[in-house]
Amino acid sequence: MLRRVKAQAGATYAARRAEAPDPQGLMIISSCALILASYRELIRRDIEEDRAFEVVRRSFSSIFAKPASRGVRALLRFVPDPVRTMRRRSIAPFFRAVFGRLFTFEEERTSDSFVFVIPRCGIHDFFSKEGEPQLTRAFCAWDRNWLGVLDASDRPVATRRSLTLATGHHRCEFHFDPAEPGPASTMDVTL
Repeated sequence: MLRRVKAQAGATYAARRAEAPDPQGLMIISSCALILASYRELIRRDIEEDRAFEVVRRSFSSIFAKPASRGVRALLRFVPDPVRTMRRRSIAPFFRAVFGRLFTFEEERTSDSFVFVIPRCGIHDFFSKEGEPQLTRAFCAWDRNWLGVLDASDRPVATRRSLTLATGHHRCEFHFDPAEPGPASTMDVTL
Protein backbone atom coordinates (compact mmCIF):
# COMPACT_ATOMS: atom_id res chain seq x y z
CA MET A 1 0.00 0.00 0.00
CA LEU A 2 2.80 2.41 0.89
CA ARG A 3 4.49 1.82 -2.50
CA ARG A 4 1.22 2.55 -4.32
CA VAL A 5 0.59 5.73 -2.31
CA LYS A 6 4.15 6.95 -2.93
CA ALA A 7 3.88 6.21 -6.65
CA GLN A 8 0.49 7.90 -7.00
CA ALA A 9 1.59 10.93 -4.98
CA GLY A 10 4.81 11.16 -7.02
CA ALA A 11 2.92 11.05 -10.32
CA THR A 12 0.46 13.73 -9.18
CA TYR A 13 3.31 15.89 -7.90
CA ALA A 14 5.20 15.54 -11.20
CA ALA A 15 2.08 16.46 -13.17
CA ARG A 16 1.29 19.51 -11.02
CA ARG A 17 4.70 20.85 -9.94
CA ALA A 18 4.89 23.37 -12.78
CA GLU A 19 1.94 25.17 -11.13
CA ALA A 20 4.09 26.06 -8.12
CA PRO A 21 5.29 29.68 -8.32
CA ASP A 22 7.74 29.24 -5.43
CA PRO A 23 9.27 26.62 -3.09
CA GLN A 24 6.33 26.97 -0.70
CA GLY A 25 4.02 26.00 -3.56
CA LEU A 26 6.03 22.82 -4.09
CA MET A 27 5.50 21.98 -0.41
CA ILE A 28 1.75 22.56 -0.75
CA ILE A 29 1.50 20.47 -3.93
CA SER A 30 3.53 17.61 -2.44
CA SER A 31 1.47 17.56 0.77
CA CYS A 32 -1.80 17.66 -1.16
CA ALA A 33 -0.60 14.94 -3.52
CA LEU A 34 0.16 12.71 -0.54
CA ILE A 35 -3.26 13.30 1.02
CA LEU A 36 -4.97 12.65 -2.32
CA ALA A 37 -3.02 9.47 -3.00
CA SER A 38 -3.67 8.14 0.50
CA TYR A 39 -7.39 8.84 0.27
CA ARG A 40 -7.71 7.27 -3.19
CA GLU A 41 -5.78 4.19 -2.14
CA LEU A 42 -8.07 3.68 0.85
CA ILE A 43 -11.10 4.03 -1.45
CA ARG A 44 -9.53 1.58 -3.90
CA ARG A 45 -9.27 -0.88 -1.00
CA ASP A 46 -13.04 -0.62 -0.41
CA ILE A 47 -12.85 1.63 2.63
CA GLU A 48 -16.00 3.75 2.73
CA GLU A 49 -15.46 7.40 1.81
CA ASP A 50 -16.28 8.88 5.23
CA ARG A 51 -13.93 6.48 6.98
CA ALA A 52 -11.15 7.04 4.42
CA PHE A 53 -11.54 10.79 4.84
CA GLU A 54 -11.34 10.51 8.62
CA VAL A 55 -8.19 8.35 8.48
CA VAL A 56 -6.49 10.86 6.19
CA ARG A 57 -7.69 13.84 8.26
CA ARG A 58 -6.45 12.39 11.54
CA SER A 59 -3.13 11.30 10.06
CA PHE A 60 -2.37 14.62 8.42
CA SER A 61 -3.53 16.64 11.44
CA SER A 62 -0.95 14.93 13.61
CA ILE A 63 2.03 15.93 11.44
CA PHE A 64 4.05 18.62 13.25
CA ALA A 65 1.14 19.08 15.68
CA LYS A 66 3.29 19.10 18.81
CA PRO A 67 5.90 21.58 17.53
CA ALA A 68 3.16 23.92 16.27
CA SER A 69 1.31 23.78 19.58
CA ARG A 70 4.52 24.37 21.54
CA GLY A 71 5.43 27.28 19.30
CA VAL A 72 2.09 29.01 19.87
CA ARG A 73 2.32 28.37 23.63
CA ALA A 74 5.79 29.92 23.66
CA LEU A 75 4.58 32.92 21.68
CA LEU A 76 1.70 33.44 24.09
CA ARG A 77 4.23 33.99 26.90
CA PHE A 78 5.10 37.28 25.19
CA VAL A 79 1.62 38.22 23.94
CA PRO A 80 -0.78 38.97 26.78
CA ASP A 81 -3.58 40.06 24.42
CA PRO A 82 -3.46 38.29 21.01
CA VAL A 83 -6.38 40.23 19.53
CA ARG A 84 -4.89 43.61 20.36
CA THR A 85 -1.50 42.49 19.03
CA MET A 86 -3.00 41.27 15.72
CA ARG A 87 -4.98 44.47 15.37
CA ARG A 88 -1.71 46.44 15.64
CA ARG A 89 0.56 44.21 13.57
CA SER A 90 -0.04 42.38 10.34
CA ILE A 91 0.24 38.60 10.41
CA ALA A 92 -0.14 38.33 6.62
CA PRO A 93 3.63 38.60 5.90
CA PHE A 94 4.29 35.58 8.11
CA PHE A 95 1.65 33.50 6.31
CA ARG A 96 2.88 34.67 2.89
CA ALA A 97 6.38 33.54 3.83
CA VAL A 98 5.13 30.13 4.98
CA PHE A 99 2.56 29.39 2.27
CA GLY A 100 3.78 31.40 -0.72
CA ARG A 101 1.98 32.79 -3.73
CA LEU A 102 -0.57 29.99 -4.19
CA PHE A 103 -2.54 31.91 -1.54
CA THR A 104 -3.76 35.43 -0.99
CA PHE A 105 -4.06 36.80 2.53
CA GLU A 106 -6.01 39.82 3.68
CA GLU A 107 -6.82 41.32 7.05
CA GLU A 108 -9.88 43.11 8.35
CA ARG A 109 -10.05 45.00 11.59
CA THR A 110 -13.14 46.06 13.48
CA SER A 111 -13.19 48.26 16.55
CA ASP A 112 -12.23 45.33 18.74
CA SER A 113 -11.68 42.24 16.56
CA PHE A 114 -9.30 40.92 13.94
CA VAL A 115 -10.28 38.81 10.92
CA PHE A 116 -7.69 36.97 8.85
CA VAL A 117 -9.08 36.34 5.35
CA ILE A 118 -7.95 33.89 2.68
CA PRO A 119 -9.73 34.61 -0.63
CA ARG A 120 -7.49 32.25 -2.62
CA CYS A 121 -6.20 28.96 -1.25
CA GLY A 122 -3.76 26.78 -3.14
CA ILE A 123 -4.89 23.76 -1.15
CA HIS A 124 -8.52 24.15 -2.13
CA ASP A 125 -7.52 24.90 -5.73
CA PHE A 126 -5.47 21.69 -5.84
CA PHE A 127 -8.20 19.41 -4.51
CA SER A 128 -10.90 21.07 -6.62
CA LYS A 129 -8.84 20.50 -9.79
CA GLU A 130 -8.38 16.87 -8.76
CA GLY A 131 -12.14 16.43 -8.31
CA GLU A 132 -11.91 15.92 -4.53
CA PRO A 133 -12.68 19.36 -3.02
CA GLN A 134 -13.86 17.74 0.24
CA LEU A 135 -10.22 16.84 0.97
CA THR A 136 -9.51 20.52 1.64
CA ARG A 137 -11.16 19.97 5.02
CA ALA A 138 -8.66 17.20 5.80
CA PHE A 139 -5.81 19.65 5.26
CA CYS A 140 -7.56 22.49 7.12
CA ALA A 141 -8.12 20.33 10.19
CA TRP A 142 -4.43 20.91 10.94
CA ASP A 143 -5.26 24.50 11.90
CA ARG A 144 -6.78 23.28 15.16
CA ASN A 145 -3.18 22.60 16.27
CA TRP A 146 -2.63 26.34 16.65
CA LEU A 147 -6.17 27.71 16.95
CA GLY A 148 -6.92 25.20 19.70
CA VAL A 149 -3.95 26.44 21.72
CA LEU A 150 -5.29 29.99 21.53
CA ASP A 151 -8.77 28.84 22.58
CA ALA A 152 -7.41 26.75 25.46
CA SER A 153 -5.10 29.49 26.72
CA ASP A 154 -5.73 31.89 29.56
CA ARG A 155 -5.50 34.79 27.10
CA PRO A 156 -8.54 36.99 26.30
CA VAL A 157 -9.16 35.53 22.84
CA ALA A 158 -11.69 33.26 21.15
CA THR A 159 -11.15 31.96 17.64
CA ARG A 160 -13.78 31.01 15.11
CA ARG A 161 -13.73 29.98 11.51
CA SER A 162 -17.15 30.98 10.24
CA LEU A 163 -16.61 30.71 6.48
CA THR A 164 -14.30 28.52 4.45
CA LEU A 165 -13.71 27.70 0.83
CA ALA A 166 -13.93 24.06 1.90
CA THR A 167 -17.54 24.53 2.96
CA GLY A 168 -18.57 26.29 -0.24
CA HIS A 169 -17.96 29.93 0.59
CA HIS A 170 -15.99 32.48 -1.44
CA ARG A 171 -13.24 32.82 1.17
CA CYS A 172 -11.95 31.58 4.51
CA GLU A 173 -12.37 33.78 7.56
CA PHE A 174 -10.41 33.30 10.77
CA HIS A 175 -11.95 35.49 13.47
CA PHE A 176 -10.01 36.47 16.56
CA ASP A 177 -12.43 38.02 19.01
CA PRO A 178 -11.93 39.48 22.47
CA ALA A 179 -13.14 37.12 25.18
CA GLU A 180 -12.96 36.71 28.89
CA PRO A 181 -9.55 35.39 29.96
CA GLY A 182 -9.55 31.60 30.10
CA PRO A 183 -10.48 28.79 27.76
CA ALA A 184 -12.91 29.64 24.94
CA SER A 185 -15.24 27.32 23.07
CA THR A 186 -14.23 26.16 19.61
CA MET A 187 -16.26 27.42 16.67
CA ASP A 188 -15.14 25.96 13.36
CA VAL A 189 -17.32 25.23 10.32
CA THR A 190 -14.83 22.68 8.99
CA LEU A 191 -15.17 20.34 11.97
